[in-house]
Amino acid sequence: MRRPPTRTTGTAMKGALQRVEDIAAFGLGRLKLEQIPPNRLSVLARYGLGTKAPKLERTAEPKGTAILTAVMRHLEAKAIDDALDLFEILMATRLISTAKRSTDKQRLSTLPQLEKASRIVARAAKVFIEKLESIEAAGGEVDVAALWRALEEVAPRSVMSGAAAIVVTLVPQDGDSAQTALRGALALRYNTVKPFLSLLGETPALEAATGGVRILAGVKKLPALSRGKVGEKPLLPREIDDKLVPPHWHQAVYANAEQPQGTVDRDAYACTWFNLKIGVQQESDIMFNKNKLWSTASTCSGSRYDLRGLAVHEFGHAFGLNHVAESTDQVMGDKSGYCDTYMRKLQRGDTLEMINRYK
Repeated sequence: MRRPPTRTTGTAMKGALQRVEDIAAFGLGRLKLEQIPPNRLSVLARYGLGTKAPKLERTAEPKGTAILTAVMRHLEAKAIDDALDLFEILMATRLISTAKRSTDKQRLSTLPQLEKASRIVARAAKVFIEKLESIEAAGGEVDVAALWRALEEVAPRSVMSGAAAIVVTLVPQDGDSAQTALRGALALRYNTVKPFLSLLGETPALEAATGGVRILAGVKKLPALSRGKVGEKPLLPREIDDKLVPPHWHQAVYANAEQPQGTVDRDAYACTWFNLKIGVQQESDIMFNKNKLWSTASTCSGSRYDLRGLAVHEFGHAFGLNHVAESTDQVMGDKSGYCDTYMRKLQRGDTLEMINRYK
């Protein structure tokens, strides 16, 4: 129970989740011990982890039970942290980075062809624009034959048409070809995450704030989904939660050319959860413009902004809070003028929003 995962594989992730489940089975992590100072529990846990088993066995009650309880609570928290840390590393190194390398390699293989075609198209476009501008300035008529002669000095007509076709093929109009290719490659990495899907939706390591309830409900259905024999019985749209499929994943999930029409690509649907990890905020920087006049005094006057209040406001954004109406006088009000010091103190609405987000 003390051993953290040492490898970044789907099997190791399965072991990490199993470790959380084994420790949580004792139920000690859910005991209400708010009245005991955290540092006291930490001291007991360190003592228990550093003491030989025979000595612990001889410890008098209730100290012995207190030590074991503190140790198990510590191990459960540590196991959850280890599992989530491994999850992040696994997604970054074995899934997302691998998929990105494969799509980058594919795009690099077409780069010389794209560059050559783009140069031809660019030169032809320059000649075309210059000729049109000169005709417009002179007020004359467009001489199509003369225009073609000028363009064919760049390259033969067939070469220009071929170059334009290559550019259209390699640079799709949706403007999202790189991400589309990445999502397709991610779906092909499904076997990397398959070993631990059966535990992911059932582990105590996953909890959710109010905003994540729907996502957690979807994750809890992944184990059954991973066991389905989609080759024999294709997955249908009504069997998944459509609201959990981001718009940019629709093509990969619902329009896989290798799947029967009108069915869902199970592998792509499962991998949407892991691709969303890319967009999770890992850190936040807050910068204050030194060209502005700031006040840090207990009372503010003049054309100055209250640094203390605005700092609290910006930290609210770092924690994920959005603006509210200025009239509510909350820290997250959407406007701030000179010497507005009301943002220094959290109001009931600010507190409730933080509780709802992180309870």
